Amino acid sequence: MAPPRNLKEVQRLTGRITALSRFISKSADRSLTFFKILRRATKFQWDGKCDKAFEELKQYLSSLPILAKPVVGEPLLIYLSSTEHAIDSALIVEIEGSQQPVYFVSHILKDAELRYTGLEKLAYTLVLTARRLRPYFLAPPIIVMTNSALGRVLLNPEASGRLIKWTTELSEFDIQYQPRSAIKAQALADFITEVPDSEPESPWRIYVDGSAARPGSGIGILLISPREDRMHLSIRLEYRATNNEAEYEALIAGLQAAQHVGATKVLLHSDSQLAAQQLNGTFEINSVRLRLYVDAFKKLKASFQEVVFHKIPRSENQAADELAKLASAVTPIVIGCPVEQVSLVAYVDRAVGISLPEDWRAPIIKFLQSGTLPGDRESEQILRRRAARFTMVGEHLYKKAFSHPLLKCVGAEDAEYILQEVHKGSCGGHPGRRSLTRKIILAGYFWPTLQRDVSRFGIPRRLISDNGRQFVGQELEEWCKGWVDELPSVLWALRTTPKEGTGFTPFHLVYGGEAVVPVEVRIESERVLRYDGENEGRRQMELDMVDEMRDKAAARLTAYKQRMRQNYNRRVIPRSFQVGDLVWKRVKPVGDVKKLEAPWTGPFKVIERLWSGTYYLEDAEGRKLDRPWSANHLQPYRAG
Repeated sequence: MAPPRNLKEVQRLTGRITALSRFISKSADRSLTFFKILRRATKFQWDGKCDKAFEELKQYLSSLPILAKPVVGEPLLIYLSSTEHAIDSALIVEIEGSQQPVYFVSHILKDAELRYTGLEKLAYTLVLTARRLRPYFLAPPIIVMTNSALGRVLLNPEASGRLIKWTTELSEFDIQYQPRSAIKAQALADFITEVPDSEPESPWRIYVDGSAARPGSGIGILLISPREDRMHLSIRLEYRATNNEAEYEALIAGLQAAQHVGATKVLLHSDSQLAAQQLNGTFEINSVRLRLYVDAFKKLKASFQEVVFHKIPRSENQAADELAKLASAVTPIVIGCPVEQVSLVAYVDRAVGISLPEDWRAPIIKFLQSGTLPGDRESEQILRRRAARFTMVGEHLYKKAFSHPLLKCVGAEDAEYILQEVHKGSCGGHPGRRSLTRKIILAGYFWPTLQRDVSRFGIPRRLISDNGRQFVGQELEEWCKGWVDELPSVLWALRTTPKEGTGFTPFHLVYGGEAVVPVEVRIESERVLRYDGENEGRRQMELDMVDEMRDKAAARLTAYKQRMRQNYNRRVIPRSFQVGDLVWKRVKPVGDVKKLEAPWTGPFKVIERLWSGTYYLEDAEGRKLDRPWSANHLQPYRAG
């Protein structure tokens, strides 16, 4: 067969290729050069590239593969391929251990199709194959052989845009997804080797987040491939997890998802401060459960070439956060081919030889819910007396407090997070022991070792003297360069800290109610749990009553100032002088005064007494001093 000599012969050639396309593997790629000539219809131009494509086509046609007939009841395999300008697929059947082609499908991309991402091209290939070979798809099961994340994308309930349209179209067929195995058909060797894989050296970016709410617990995962293909996972946990446990579940599930899609290098992003500090060794792991989570994470991490963990702000983790909240707030999502995961808490509960500390809330909850009591009589009496100070609201345990109607009881892991967040979080301000305890109670939380746990925050980590060296060091200079970034958190710490004089926070005096601090969102406080559509009306009522509260704060401030004045006056030794008395005057440590010089000088003569308790003096030569002096800096003169 001779090469075409004009446009008409090129048209005849492309028509023949189209007629034989079901027999030709990747026919779109093989004929793309010829179709480009037809697009330039005003001029026929046959170059060396066209000669090469024509010779390769003739060589392939000389040894066409023999197409097989599908076997009734046997599944059919599909291999997919995508390039920059074309997409292809091959329908395969296995007969006596060998793979035989049944049909080839090819399509040249045009217009908007050229802008599809890699995964969208593969999904579009599967959709076109299902349209053209609908009878084959309706009969036996179809198994798509691919190492890409195509199955995760098409089975993702959060898919949107054209993906949700294609997912709906493919839902009527029995389609499964399996990793690509070794090729058993020589006719498919060229087809498979030309499938572009992701860049092996480029890492996958994974964003994870965990959520523990009243309806349940869930985790959210966002995977981004090196080619910017995105996959969203929203997984509901089948048990009630704490916030910290949910964060670790998200980290482990994120690595499992990365392992499932074949990633070898991973950049793992999370907004969990506790997990980040525990994994890098900064924070000590006191919880036995969390220690098992860390061990499981490190064991899974060892199966990758590289795993880099990044702590990011919550604002940069919005997608994973929304997926986690979705999973924890709705009924479980049924995914046809879910990512493999293990229930680590179930493993912890079944662990042999590990002594786990019991949650201090467990005996009280059991007694209040079902009347369960310990075996000995003394413990029963103690539990009865203790449980009288607690109550159950839904599934949560609350303490009947004096300063608040109810305080939410939390476990050890949540207590550690509350301490860290309230002490040095976005509204922290590093308060002392007393203020820290008050802020935690004000937020609405309680645990029995609160005062003991808070006490360690009053111990200074570092002592700095007044020699001035620390104030010219590199650490302080770097902090001063970014002090503006610290200003919002400092201001919020001042606004949300109760003042001794008024008994209220500055925010409360302005808006009539306390601000919802970040710790109340992460570990839902009572008012967050009870939030409803009537909240706006209650806020307006608080603003109407704010004047009465301000008057109460002003009266308390006045009484506080009186107590301060009385306390100061008790320690002050009253001194009174008359005109003509001789007095010593304290030497001010300024100017040329040396440390070894006498602290008093004089005598001076009192020449005038003012109503404020200050005195005008003159020296021995009769010169009047330029300003009055307080009695605190004077004492009677005694010769000798």
